[in-house]
Amino acid sequence: MASPTLLPQITLQPSYPSVLADVAAALVPAEDVWVSCYLLGRQSVHGKVRVSRERDAPGGVRLDARGGVQVEWVNSAALLVSCPTLSIPPTLVRFPRQSIPISPGRQISSFSPSPDLSLLASGDVDGRITLTPLPLPGQPAQPGQSFTPHLSTILTLRILPSSKVLLSSGSDCQLQISPTTPPLLPARTLRGHKRGVTDTYVIHRGRQLLSSAKDGTVRLWDVPMGKSVRTFPMPDYSPAMKLAGIQQPHELDLSYLRDDPPPPAANDTDQEGEHLPLLAVALSSGSFTLLDLRAKQEQTVYTSPRPSPSSSSVSPNTSPGGLQSLALSPTQLYTGSSKGLLAVYDLRKLREPLGQVRRNESSLEDMVLVQGGLAVGSEDGLPWLFAGLGAGSGAGLGGSGPGGSGLGDGSPGSGGGGGPAAAVGEEWAGWECDAVRCVRAEGGSVWMAGDDGVVRRY
Repeated sequence: MASPTLLPQITLQPSYPSVLADVAAALVPAEDVWVSCYLLGRQSVHGKVRVSRERDAPGGVRLDARGGVQVEWVNSAALLVSCPTLSIPPTLVRFPRQSIPISPGRQISSFSPSPDLSLLASGDVDGRITLTPLPLPGQPAQPGQSFTPHLSTILTLRILPSSKVLLSSGSDCQLQISPTTPPLLPARTLRGHKRGVTDTYVIHRGRQLLSSAKDGTVRLWDVPMGKSVRTFPMPDYSPAMKLAGIQQPHELDLSYLRDDPPPPAANDTDQEGEHLPLLAVALSSGSFTLLDLRAKQEQTVYTSPRPSPSSSSVSPNTSPGGLQSLALSPTQLYTGSSKGLLAVYDLRKLREPLGQVRRNESSLEDMVLVQGGLAVGSEDGLPWLFAGLGAGSGAGLGGSGPGGSGLGDGSPGSGGGGGPAAAVGEEWAGWECDAVRCVRAEGGSVWMAGDDGVVRRY
């Protein structure tokens, strides 16, 4: 396996929008903002942009770049940035359309916007959940209501499709199902896992759900009965970190992955199981497991081999790391590691990745498919949109930027494979290097939150 493709990073002074507003309003005549560009193994480029007032220019300001970077105005919340020295083409750097300070300076460990966009649920390391009315862009956040259904860190939150029910899990080994309106008390508690419950997947309308945990198991729950009805042990009981599922397309044949594929059966699933997904599970061992939960026997379709440093790292001495995140489309699987490695797989040819990319060695904490690419949240506080290699079969943000920092010749920053080159479709700015822990797609937007206690909407 070839070394991963190296993709660049662009970061822009987080206060750029306020500088722009001050100059446009003539509060200051001009001001500099910094722009930095990085490519692993290359000398970084640190430039500046002079923002000055000019009545006839777009937005009433003029932008003059120096120090090895080039910029182009897009709107008051976005710029095109390029860096010829690092072969970075014009790439959209986007600032949030909305920033909601839930708990400034205090980590948000997980969050969920409601499907009707009326509410935002956020969790913290003390087991507390805060429900905040979601303000319109430009309006101040309203005070939220809090309750504490868990004994320790909230690991995942999901508001169900009705927007009236909240599913949470935590390091206390429990799942809680609670209303989103007072009285804010858990209506049902699900127990069975022996270690922290890391992720959940809601099946159909929520009568069944799946959970993963650090005890190395995935459990299927019957919610009305309040109990686990099936348990799927992971290989070597490796901690299960993330879940992603789809309704398996009829044309997707995975029998090639089985050493002894079972004969086709006309009644292999019943009415109760028709909504069960094809489920991908990210493991801390660095492997992933694919489960067909509709099958009555042999639900484990495939487990990937553990990656070796020589096959997936920039340096032979660098560990590829355990898997922290993953996403699944009807044709592709995406995995993100604790060492910054993003791998793309074709479900029809799953034994070898289509390609692997890396920006640095910061953990890829969460990812979600959106229109135009794969939204990635990372521990370095530099979230981005991965484009190319087939990324983008989802719904969320309305398209990627006009550029994309990737080439197609196999050099650093290139795709190096068939199909569209791997590229950075967009950079999402506004962070002060605080880790991005959770990414969600809802209502045509990408939402992110992390260690600074602010939810940002792009």
